[in-house]
Amino acid sequence: MRAREFNEYMDQDKDGWVTMSELQKYLDPRHIQHAIRETQYLIRIADKNLDSKIDEQEMLTNYALFTRSTLANNARALHDEFYSSPEKMKKD
Repeated sequence: MRAREFNEYMDQDKDGWVTMSELQKYLDPRHIQHAIRETQYLIRIADKNLDSKIDEQEMLTNYALFTRSTLANNARALHDEFYSSPEKMKKD
């Protein structure tokens, strides 16, 4: 699985190496592999009745898990400059 993921999704130019640019693209929260992994993780943790679905009670019970997810917080994942501390903004 990992070798396939490396070859299909990470090593875009198929040279056997992952460059900084390729890694940045792969780690981007908008990348399909990121979304798939995050979704699998959320279901694995929250799906207490093991039906491979999240019902309302499971969602509410795991509220913090879902609100911290990059899938739920795309604005922060994609635009962290909007969430900068005042101290950081003064330095910029």
